Amino acid sequence: MQLDELLASADKLPSLPKVLQDLVIAFDQPDPDIQRIVMLISADPTLSAKILRAANSAFFRRARSIASLKEAVLMMGLHTVRMLVLSAGMAGAVHFLDREMRKQFWRYSLHTAVAARYFAQLTKQDADVAFTAGLIHAIGEPLMSGALEDDMQMLDEHSAFFDSQRASLERLALGYAYPDVGAALAKLWNFPEQVATAIRAASDPLASGTFIPLAACIHLGTQIAVSSERDEPKEIAFSMLDTRLLEALKLDMKAVEAMPSLQELAEGLHELVA
Repeated sequence: MQLDELLASADKLPSLPKVLQDLVIAFDQPDPDIQRIVMLISADPTLSAKILRAANSAFFRRARSIASLKEAVLMMGLHTVRMLVLSAGMAGAVHFLDREMRKQFWRYSLHTAVAARYFAQLTKQDADVAFTAGLIHAIGEPLMSGALEDDMQMLDEHSAFFDSQRASLERLALGYAYPDVGAALAKLWNFPEQVATAIRAASDPLASGTFIPLAACIHLGTQIAVSSERDEPKEIAFSMLDTRLLEALKLDMKAVEAMPSLQELAEGLHELVA
């Protein structure tokens, strides 16, 4: 199955619930109506609870607790709330046949997201875009696994979905890879263009000849997240980071090594994609 055939197969693609489609439209208005956005989020109790829990999590480090959705939207800002809403909705829209695989996939994806956000903050990139793109950078994997079960099972025998060579192996076998599918899906779901661009380049940020800092932040985030999945010490994770990307981003190793643990960075956010 070619990439365009996969993307044209409506029954193969995950779709956002109606309330999230309405929220995308509301967020994208020239002058977004906060009251309508709050009303739409309130219409989905599960989404409402996730946004409030995220707003009160250590991730945002608020001085006081936030009790209402309107307060959460005002405190976090529309850009951040948009990212959280779409990320939560996306997690619910993608289905996995294996429960443990779903758990591992979102844990790895969330850890990539918070690490990418940390690197983006260090390099003065858009941290919210880095978080969202990091969270969904591998979203093409479960979609391809569902549509191309036999091909993907053969690839799984040689490489885990989060291995650094996975995208290259998929392109050799299929002609395209999960970053291509993920970027297309991000566009379909009306994520900002920056998100799609970063996803497409994240598996090899130096390959295109045009260096994309956000893609580099995500790639470094994946390296930290993969090391965590393998239960390696932080020292091993830092020693394995791509030095070419560290140099291109002008990252100081002392600042990199000062990164808090992934558990601390993601505290309170695991339920966002549960």
